[in-house]
Amino acid sequence: MSKTRGGVYYNLAESTYKYKHKNVTFVFSSDFNKRRFERQIKDFAKEEFNRLEYILGFELDESFMDIAILKIYQKIESRGFYIIGERGVIKCQSDLMLGAQVRKVNN
Repeated sequence: MSKTRGGVYYNLAESTYKYKHKNVTFVFSSDFNKRRFERQIKDFAKEEFNRLEYILGFELDESFMDIAILKIYQKIESRGFYIIGERGVIKCQSDLMLGAQVRKVNN
């Protein structure tokens, strides 16, 4: 299965629409979704990061920003989940291993 006439890949493994962030490559089903991700990654990720800090009530390490970026990807890419990282390909959200640190704030 390849790209449709409208430029959509239903098999994300074949897609050429990719966005690299740090050491992770996000794969998209369409150029439209990739461009939406690129636009939202700057504003929404910081917004989501700030929201998490507010909800949790303490300062978070910048590694939590990556969690916000994953949330954007989940929101935008509705035809699947395909991320290429250092440990290989992640095809399912339940295969994610998230790690982040919490800094204690002195009162």
